[in-house]
Order: sequence, then C-alpha cells, then structure tokens
Amino acid sequence: MSLNSISHYYEFLRFSQGYKDHDQPTWDLEEILTRLSQPNLSTLQSWSRDSPVPFPSRNALAHIVDQLRSTLFPLHFSKSILGDSPTPYLIGHTLHEALQLLHYQILREHYLLGSIASLEEDKVQSEVQSKVQTFAEQLPNLKKLLETDILAAYNGDPAAKNLDEVLFCYPGITAITYHRIAHTLYQLDSHLLARIIGEIGHTLTGIDIQPNILPNIQPKFNLTFNQNSTRHSTRHSTRHSTRHSTRHSTRHSTKHSTEIQPDILPKIGRAHV
Repeated sequence: MSLNSISHYYEFLRFSQGYKDHDQPTWDLEEILTRLSQPNLSTLQSWSRDSPVPFPSRNALAHIVDQLRSTLFPLHFSKSILGDSPTPYLIGHTLHEALQLLHYQILREHYLLGSIASLEEDKVQSEVQSKVQTFAEQLPNLKKLLETDILAAYNGDPAAKNLDEVLFCYPGITAITYHRIAHTLYQLDSHLLARIIGEIGHTLTGIDIQPNILPNIQPKFNLTFNQNSTRHSTRHSTRHSTRHSTRHSTRHSTKHSTEIQPDILPKIGRAHV
C-alpha cells in the first residue's frame, strides 16, 4: 500500500468516526424501527412476545462447532496463537466454554418449544445439564467416527497426499463433521439446534445431509460439492428429501447425485464402473 493510499485510508477513518468539523448525516428512523419490530401476520405473534430467554443463535452455534472441532482435533484447529501443541488445559478450557454455550442454546430451544412454560425452571435446568453431559460423553466416540471418515476419504481419493490435507481441505469432511455433531444433538431431542447446525454445514460446503440421517461410511468414499446436485428438489414427495453428490474412488472419478430419504442409511462406497 502506497503512502498516498494510507493517507486516504486514515482520512476516511477520521471522517467516518466524526473527527471532521462537518456533521454526519442523520435519519428519522423511529417509525421505521417501530414497523420493523412488529410482526405482519397474526401467525408470527410469537416473534414479538416478551421472552425471558432469547431465541437460539445461529452465530453462537457456529462458534460452538468451531470450538468442538478445536477440541476433537486440537493439533489442526486449536485457537492457540503461539503455534505450540495444545495442552490438556487449553483443550479442557475450550471444551468447557463450548459446553457452557451449548447449555444456554439448548435452554433457548426449550423456551422456544414452550417447555419452560410447562416445567419448573430448576427441572428444565437439570434436564438441559443432563443433556449436555450426555453430549460431552459421546464426543470421544464421535472423534473415532470422524477419524474413520477421514481415513475413508483419504483411501477413496488417489490424489490425497496425507490425512492432514483431507482434514483441512476436503469439504466432505467439513460437511460430515457438522453432520455428526448435528446428529448427536438430534438423538438427544435437540432437533432445532441440530437442523441449524446442519444448515450451517450446508452453507459452508454445499453438501446437505439431514441431521436425522446416520451415514454408513464405507472404506473408500469422498463426499464432494456439485453445484447442480446439492440443491433441494421440489419435485419429490417428501419435504425432508435431500440431495448431495458423491465422488467415489476410481482413477477416473465418477460423479452422481443420490436422493436420500430420512429412513435410509446411505452407503457411500466405491462406484462400480
């Protein structure tokens, strides 16, 4: 960046922060904000109800998954800025923070579903704490599953140089990571949070797997993004049907799309060509 560009940049900062002599523009927003804050349909009245607990947060859930990835694969996704190997203390601190945030998000989900209105607060807190504890206890098994997913993707792609590359770079591994976390929450009856996490993974990778589906990953597979085959299809009878593409382990890779129904366990393996 040239000195002239730097000068213009700081001039812009000073102006945008109000350091110039002339006033910044203002807008009359009172009526606009009033209208924006009110639901337009009677069916949406619940949006504006007085809520002791906010609704679940997509941003918070994305952060939770990032922290869980740091816990599951600390050498690859650690938040340490020093570049050193993460210590058990750092891993434990990250996991503890993730579980605390997850606890609060599940509380929000309970309120959204009306549980708090029908149950005593102490009982709800106890149920949510038990659910988060159960989720934490499943993390070691979830890590083992993801390790087999990574190995399967590596074995299924002759171009893969090592397992680290697969973990860092393959969108299929990112998608299956989000999905396995979402599926674990789905099994604990946190269906909304599971769906949100699944959609975050879908947004990041273009690969859509419903959280109630448990993939049966075969020894050699690679889940890949295909713009034409990851879109929801409105032509099929079930609203839960999802489409994703699979690239299988052949020297000449074969791409095809698979329509997955909720009651089907997809078997992703070597394509026969």
